[in-house]
Amino acid sequence: MKFPAPPWQGTNRLIPLTNFPQIAACAKEFNNCLVGEVLNILGGRRYFYLWGEGRGVVVALENDRFLGWVIGEIKARKNRNVPRKVVQEIKSDASSSGYIMLKDYDEACNNLWHYRYF
Repeated sequence: MKFPAPPWQGTNRLIPLTNFPQIAACAKEFNNCLVGEVLNILGGRRYFYLWGEGRGVVVALENDRFLGWVIGEIKARKNRNVPRKVVQEIKSDASSSGYIMLKDYDEACNNLWHYRYF
């Protein structure tokens, strides 16, 4: 099965998972359900990246029909939450490479609600 091209090329530290063996290896290493997301990847709804700093983090981008690609989740091993400092490092790294991850999904929806787009 051929994965679609990633929505963004990533950085030296934030690497797209572009095929099933990478997804399976990451799911095994992180003890998470990433393999169950393959249909979402193939359908263009989600794409996953591996943040290689420290103990590693999985970043899920979600394709929102209003906002485009936004951060859906950032999780550590066993789906544990990630410290805010690490989230800020990821966003900073992404924006320095030209990709703007200004808002995660909840923040973006709150802003749209505030401006009455819903």
